[in-house]
Amino acid sequence: MLKKSVATAVCIIGIPAASFIADAGVRQYAAPIAHSDWTLTRNSPLVCQLEHSIPRFGTAVFTDKAGASQQLNMALEMLRRPRSQGKAHLLAVPPSYKAGLPARHLAQINVHDGFDAILGEQLSWTVLTELEQGFNPTFYYQDGYTSRSDVEVALNSANFRNTLNDFVDCIGGLLPYGYEDVAINVLNYKLNSDELELESLKRLRKVVDYVRHDEAIVKIEIDAFSDSYGGRWLNLELSKKRAAVVQKFMTEQGVNASLVETAGYGERRHVASNNSPIGRHKNRRVVVRLTRDNSLEPSPNSNRALTPQIARAVAKQSEQQATSASNQSPSPTATPE
Repeated sequence: MLKKSVATAVCIIGIPAASFIADAGVRQYAAPIAHSDWTLTRNSPLVCQLEHSIPRFGTAVFTDKAGASQQLNMALEMLRRPRSQGKAHLLAVPPSYKAGLPARHLAQINVHDGFDAILGEQLSWTVLTELEQGFNPTFYYQDGYTSRSDVEVALNSANFRNTLNDFVDCIGGLLPYGYEDVAINVLNYKLNSDELELESLKRLRKVVDYVRHDEAIVKIEIDAFSDSYGGRWLNLELSKKRAAVVQKFMTEQGVNASLVETAGYGERRHVASNNSPIGRHKNRRVVVRLTRDNSLEPSPNSNRALTPQIARAVAKQSEQQATSASNQSPSPTATPE
């Protein structure tokens, strides 16, 4: 029944069924209704991951992560990746209890030799929406293992909705900043003080908030500097004190003290001239650097490493999908600063 519906839909949209569905020998993969499992495998303010196991084929994985530019993506993690480049057709196929409804063509996707199929944000949300409405998004392609090696892979919408609610709730709770946003921070101080400026204090709170959720952070370096006014020894001691104040703030907020390393450099390593208030302000700074060990807590899609060429192709495909859818200060003093 599934193949008949698909063939009808393909004829309607003007694509010959034989171009990607063989009359015989097509390898079909789908979870049976009784074993259609959707699992929220990662649920944190940093990463949300929803998985659907497809027997003998692999896993469909939807991932979103914290960051200023959150972006959902879906990957078909295959046990046997394609041996050739080509195109896959993605259709929304009605389930058996919606007999009579036609399948609908959603997109044409690039298939890359040796790589899992990855969908961009807009198409990933489209697939989730089709699943929510009870349709089974189904991929058709040739994997290149034989001259006619047709593959049909369906995502079963059975048992999907309850887990979708949890997944959407997780996405709504993601931090609006990720590792790339907080990995390096330059904080500035008030004049003649070890007290951070308000904007710098806000940035430091973001760093702390992120670190408390990311178990893969293995080191936090706090390097403090001063300008050149007030004497080298005094400036060196003041920079050490500034670093210690930041360390104390972080540990009091729940950061593991063993991760933190501090250093004060005083007047060394200026980043601007000390001949103006603006330059001295830039030199009165603390730099907070985070180091992350990805092997401790894999980043989303870390096991789907792409070559630069493939990554650019995936990005271009996402853009094409989106385009297609749219067409439808004080005077110097002699005291340390």
